[in-house]
Amino acid sequence: MPRSESLTTVRSANFLNQWVAQLVTLSLLLSAQADLCLAAESVWKSGAELESQLESPVGVRWGSNPLRSALTNLARSQGVAIFLDRRVDPDQGVDLVRSDLSLRELLQELAEQLNLGMGQVGPVVYLGPPQTAAVLGTVAAQIEQRAERLPTALRGRLQKAQPLGWPELTTPRDLLQRLAGEAGLQLEGIEQISHDLWPEVDLPPLTFAQSLSLVLAGFQLTFDYVPESTAVRLKPLPAKASIARRIPMRGSPAAVGAEIRRRFPDARFTIEAGYVVVDSTVEVADGIRRLLEGVSSRPKPPPAKAKGEKRYTLRVQDKSLGAVAAAIAKEAGVELRFDPRIEDMRDKLVWLDVQDVTLDRLLQTLLKPAGLIYRLDEQTLEIRPEG
Repeated sequence: MPRSESLTTVRSANFLNQWVAQLVTLSLLLSAQADLCLAAESVWKSGAELESQLESPVGVRWGSNPLRSALTNLARSQGVAIFLDRRVDPDQGVDLVRSDLSLRELLQELAEQLNLGMGQVGPVVYLGPPQTAAVLGTVAAQIEQRAERLPTALRGRLQKAQPLGWPELTTPRDLLQRLAGEAGLQLEGIEQISHDLWPEVDLPPLTFAQSLSLVLAGFQLTFDYVPESTAVRLKPLPAKASIARRIPMRGSPAAVGAEIRRRFPDARFTIEAGYVVVDSTVEVADGIRRLLEGVSSRPKPPPAKAKGEKRYTLRVQDKSLGAVAAAIAKEAGVELRFDPRIEDMRDKLVWLDVQDVTLDRLLQTLLKPAGLIYRLDEQTLEIRPEG
């Protein structure tokens, strides 16, 4: 081959290699940006903040809304993760108009309306068949207790909370094998998992036991650690489960005991040296703890209106944050300004469903999920980043 043709071939190959490398780099950058965007969207409450949100009043106006869509929008607006069991029809319509309940009471009423049960696994609210909801969170907690007896290195991996999510059309078998592999464990009994294609899911950080428990719930299964091995074995979810919890108590033991028996007639408990020792499900134990801490789980009346105070009712879906904020500013008679650092947030799509709330509550509901705050004076509504 002539030298000129050889040089041309080498140059062409070098150009092709550079072009491919640039494409790979661009693909990685786009993927990283997408992951960052997803992480920015996944703002879920946990701990005390979650408890406070579940006790906060909320209003919905659903008229034959598809169940999954209604729950997804509610979860996003409240920052509370909700997991719907695979056995529940996600497209069934729900009719519910309420403004006088806490979020916890609203979800309980919805579950009863659909003949479902409501439970909680870590920071995730679970809705599914009553027999599963009754024990799921407790069984997950029992498994976490048993993990305390495992080798230190393995226990550290299992107890480390990681965000749980998967893309649309993920199969549960692949998901279970991925979770086990990340923990360095083998799965026994995977043949019990039937083929299925799942919708996209985004959940807050969960431990290994919590993650696997939620994935297995739809198959009425749970798991346990195989003694003296690095494996877990799938097994049927038990019909009953309980776990012991010690809850600090103040006040007369007789009065406290009478109130617990009145509010939780099926609870098993004893009172010992300033503590209520509950041997029941985690949901019952949490209910008793809220009772002893003075957090009401009864319906709350709508907040009283201050004289002359303007109230707002607004429902929007997949509208830009900038457009919604502009409409609120116009209604309030002020000029809207965005901090230059968050100009790109104007086009963020938001969902909002509030009824008869103050301007402060309206703006907090709109902005807090996006990590934003506001400053309002007589002339200007300014949107700025939190912190």
